[in-house]
Amino acid sequence: MCEIEFKMSCVYRGYMLVSYIPKFGEYCTSNYIRELFNLKQNNMNFGMTKYLKAFPEARTKHITPDKLLSWIMKLSGVDQSHYRRILSITRYIISTSELVERSNPQSVAATIIFFYLCMYKNKIGITKSSFAKKVKLSETTITRIVRKIAKVTLEILSGKSSILK
Repeated sequence: MCEIEFKMSCVYRGYMLVSYIPKFGEYCTSNYIRELFNLKQNNMNFGMTKYLKAFPEARTKHITPDKLLSWIMKLSGVDQSHYRRILSITRYIISTSELVERSNPQSVAATIIFFYLCMYKNKIGITKSSFAKKVKLSETTITRIVRKIAKVTLEILSGKSSILK
């Protein structure tokens, strides 16, 4: 393996830790970094493993969905003026469901953005399929998590959830 994968893993973890990507100035996924440098997935995985062996303290640092919101909003063309409302929804929903907790942060963040668009009658004018392509997720993933978020939201609103008690 070339050392470039290790270096890109270091770059990714560095970006994650300092929250800065020159192109966007915010968090992104390791997959984005991998595509940016045209690396194969198995090489990136090997590089990440090598990185975590060299820096074991980094194992406890993770990107959360709220950190990815701004980046995903840019990817999907959602105006940043919606950020505060989407962030509020994210913080509220983030720990209410095992499905949300078990899903990857990119999926959760993108789905919450899509959920927000659906709540506001999608004034942005984007379909689920075009949104899914822009954020590089499947429509099935978005649908599955949106359903769970909607269910949790209805439970909260109807008073059946222990969150408000």
